[in-house]
Amino acid sequence: TGLDPAKPCFRRENVLPGLTRGDAKLVDIIHTNIGILAKRGPLGDVDFYPGGAHPIQPGCLTIGCSHTRAVEYFAESAYPHQEKNFMGNKCASWDKLRKRDCSADIVSPMGYKMNPQARGMYYVDVNGWPPYGRNSRDTIDPRLKTCYLCQK
Repeated sequence: TGLDPAKPCFRRENVLPGLTRGDAKLVDIIHTNIGILAKRGPLGDVDFYPGGAHPIQPGCLTIGCSHTRAVEYFAESAYPHQEKNFMGNKCASWDKLRKRDCSADIVSPMGYKMNPQARGMYYVDVNGWPPYGRNSRDTIDPRLKTCYLCQK
């Protein structure tokens, strides 16, 4: 799992290519600060774009907040009974992702319980505050109400 793979220092692709499809049996990526501190385009077998094709995450005012949000999303997805809180809709193209015009027929959870059969790009709707996951609101663990990274 790549958590918003870095763009700085990886500009010379032939020297430092960074994380990419083929580095493991399955590479999934959570993109949260595309084009600024992190790479923009799809890199893995499965690429999740919470909040869509935008460099700033919902609820963030800075690029640093957006870049670290990938870690918070993944951590929240690992809590018990949170498997369906970050459901991604498959996007047929980058243009469809930008427009958030992605199929509700083909879905995969993002994060800890992602579907290992999933492939392609997925749009994930998220909240701008914890808990960040949007689905299965009745199963949200009250411990998620505190955003530890946001309090620094």
